[in-house]
Amino acid sequence: MLADYVEQFKRFRVFKARGVEKVHKPCMLLAVIDLGERGALTDNRVRYEETLDGFREYAEALRPDEGLEPHFPFYHLRTSAFWSPDPDDTVVPRHSAMMGRSAVLDAELRRLICKDADARFELRQALIERWFPNEHAVVHEVIERRRLANQYESGLRAADEPLSAEDVPDSARSRTFRRLVLEAYDYRCAATGWRILLPGPRAIVEAAHLVPWADSHDDRPSNGIALTPTYHRALDWHLIAPGPDLRWHVSDALDERIPDNQALLALAGKSVIHGERHRPAREALEWRYAHLLNGG
Repeated sequence: MLADYVEQFKRFRVFKARGVEKVHKPCMLLAVIDLGERGALTDNRVRYEETLDGFREYAEALRPDEGLEPHFPFYHLRTSAFWSPDPDDTVVPRHSAMMGRSAVLDAELRRLICKDADARFELRQALIERWFPNEHAVVHEVIERRRLANQYESGLRAADEPLSAEDVPDSARSRTFRRLVLEAYDYRCAATGWRILLPGPRAIVEAAHLVPWADSHDDRPSNGIALTPTYHRALDWHLIAPGPDLRWHVSDALDERIPDNQALLALAGKSVIHGERHRPAREALEWRYAHLLNGG
């Protein structure tokens, strides 16, 4: 069966622009193989949102000027025998229509990707040799960087204490923290409740450390919070803080007479919005509350 999938990975149809083959599908499949290596295909469903980070990293490394978008391959891979949309209905192939969608892999392909390191290597090599023949080094550099990030992520999910990131590149460490925190908060701002996702992938929220990295070296999602940029800056400047009571507190340095301060002042006493299965660590919330700026 592995040989059949290797051939399919080499022979699927791709869009051509001015005679140049577009590599949306190979980038998407490299991202899917990463998900299997990471242990994220436990129920055999490939969720669109979970492919976005990997697709973006491969596309930016291999075709930075082509503006490759993930919704095209996620939709058009339905012409491949190993990829079944779930549910199998007709949708417009654009980012907003793909959100919340998933696809089902052949059970045997899923087993190979998740359980067989040699098979993952063969499948990746098939994609590299056919679609990126002159970019072996670049692809393998991304694969290794993502492998380190995936190992770091697995450790963070299980860690009771901050985890050493000594062997993890800063860019991979930062992206891992961002992914864990945004997933924990379902890409929703813990202050405003805003949840806006755009192609790329781009989310309106950012991942902020509760206890800063410089002080804690703690990338566990329990030390993170998802915030829109304005509220992220306000947190960093200690103008607002989520407290151990899971409510927002506001610095008395903010003058209520100034209209521009009203959006932050209105946050006082509001509940911290967090995912159903996630609660920020109490000690991290205590740190934030203790460092709230005193206007004195």
